[in-house]
Amino acid sequence: MEPDIISSLTKGFFLLLFFVFLILPSYSLSRLLKIEYDDFRSQWEKDGRPYSLPLWIPSDPGSFSFRSNPWFVGYYWLFKTPDWVKGHETASQALKYYRIISYVEYSLLLSFCLLLMLLTMNR
Repeated sequence: MEPDIISSLTKGFFLLLFFVFLILPSYSLSRLLKIEYDDFRSQWEKDGRPYSLPLWIPSDPGSFSFRSNPWFVGYYWLFKTPDWVKGHETASQALKYYRIISYVEYSLLLSFCLLLMLLTMNR
């Protein structure tokens, strides 16, 4: 195979993986937000009433704001486990899944950026 074809295939492969791993964290974060909404409504309201478009919208979403942005709490939950998750088996599993998928996604994104830098430096 020609080097250009290989580099194009590599770029396409990493791009496809990135989009797959963009959807999976959104799905798992939506699942976490739904658990918080269903089982810990007061904490959900303290968190700014976040919801995830288009995967999950609560029956009373309110207005969209920076605090209602799901990624606001999502980034926070990557590094700190909320109190309401502790002792809730389903939420603990959903948070673990969300963290694993997110870390893999960020690793792939970093790898993709480094690959693009290397490919452009060799030209």
